Amino acid sequence: MPSTISRSTREKTPAPRKRNVLAAAASEGTPEPREQIEVRAYHYFLERGGTHGQHLEDWLKAEADVVGPRRSPKARAQASA
Repeated sequence: MPSTISRSTREKTPAPRKRNVLAAAASEGTPEPREQIEVRAYHYFLERGGTHGQHLEDWLKAEADVVGPRRSPKARAQASA
């Protein structure tokens, strides 16, 4: 079935732009913690040369940088005592 959109119309339609995560985070002031984690994890990804397969490690490292290391309830109780 032939397309109802003419070839000239398809050629004039610009491709959608990809969201620049780093620029968006910097321009919006202080981003939410999740956004800070996303950006930092992305930086770790880039520092490794963009190789895939270590996204969880990148995320956990970024999360620890932004919100601090997670402690067990027992460790929190001992710290507050």
